[in-house]
Formats: sequence, structure tokens, C-alpha cells
Amino acid sequence: MFDGLAVFSRHCAGRCRAEASHAGRRLLEDALAALQVRPTFLDFDAPFRPLADQLRAGTGLHLSISHSRGTVALALASGPVGIDVEVLDQDRNWSGIADQFFSDAEAIALRQIEPGARRRHFLQSWVMKEAYLKTFHGSVFGDLNRAVLTRGELLVTNMPGCIDRPPIAHLCETSEHVYGLIGCVPTPGLIKTSLGHTLSWRTLPVTFLPP
Repeated sequence: MFDGLAVFSRHCAGRCRAEASHAGRRLLEDALAALQVRPTFLDFDAPFRPLADQLRAGTGLHLSISHSRGTVALALASGPVGIDVEVLDQDRNWSGIADQFFSDAEAIALRQIEPGARRRHFLQSWVMKEAYLKTFHGSVFGDLNRAVLTRGELLVTNMPGCIDRPPIAHLCETSEHVYGLIGCVPTPGLIKTSLGHTLSWRTLPVTFLPP
């Protein structure tokens, strides 16, 4: 059985949710085959949450999936895992979103960044927050600021029910997308990437803060 952390990503031609969902299911099938995991009991037409529960119950593998314009990405791991991807080519009021969702300190820090660099900084922070929430099944409205990316380091406040094994954090950026990845695996730093994009991941130091 696979023991580690594997990431798979490929282009997705469709932009609507149904097309992205279909692409994600096909990617999952191909990813499991690449890892030589062939669970015949999986219902690939089921919603992703029940599908992930089936996979974990039958193989011990944890699943996380994300899609953004033109790309679908998923992570499979022998421990809790979360992945998020965002497209870089988007224009929003990043400071306004940070004021609504980020901590006061993060929002103030974002406003102090040169306007042309705010998008990249915001999206790097956002994908790491989302990946952390997916790993520990947190809520955007209650737990988003338990993970803070600052100066290349991920500061986290442990969530209720968190497993004892500390998470490892990875950040990846291509010309079109930014990816955040959190994994709790027995072999830190082990990442296999195939099936489309070749991604170069940067490992981030993780520091736990008191609750």
C-alpha cells in the first residue's frame, strides 16, 4: 500500500463546476492507477465527500481535491492532507477580502505591500489557509486564521482534534496558478507528481502557536 504523499495535477478544459467535477473524477482514477491502488468498491459517481470516505475506509488513503480555472489538482496521502489551487490571473479587491476574512494583523500587513504584489501575496496566503482547513476539516468562518503565512513560514494554531503528527507545508507557483499543500505523513517531504503538470514544491517551516 502507498505510504507517503502524492500530488497530481492536469489541465481541465471546462470551466463550469460539472466539467471540473468530471475532470477531477477522471484524474482520481488515473492517480490511483499510477499508485497501483485499484479499489473496485469505489463509486466514482458519488459526491466527493462520500467518495473520499469510501477511499479512506477501504485503503487508508486520504484524499483532497481542488480546481481553479483550467486546472484540477488532487492529493493522496497515508495521513490527513489538504490541497488548494488558485489561478493567478484574476483581479479583485484583495485588501477588501483580507479585511473581511483575515486577521487584523494580516489585513494591515497586506495593505503595506506594494499594490502590484498584493494579488500574489494574498493568493499564497489563501491557498495555505484553505489547505490547512481541508487537512483538519475546519471552517472558513471559524478557523481560517488558524494558519498564517508570513515571511515564508506557516504559523498555525492547532485545531481541536488535531492528530499528534505535525503537518508539513508546501507551496508551489507556476506561471498560471499557485498551489498550497498540507500533509501529515510518516515520510516528511515525500511528494510524487505526475499525470500532467510537473510541479516544483517549496517546503515551508511550520511553527505551532498556543491556542
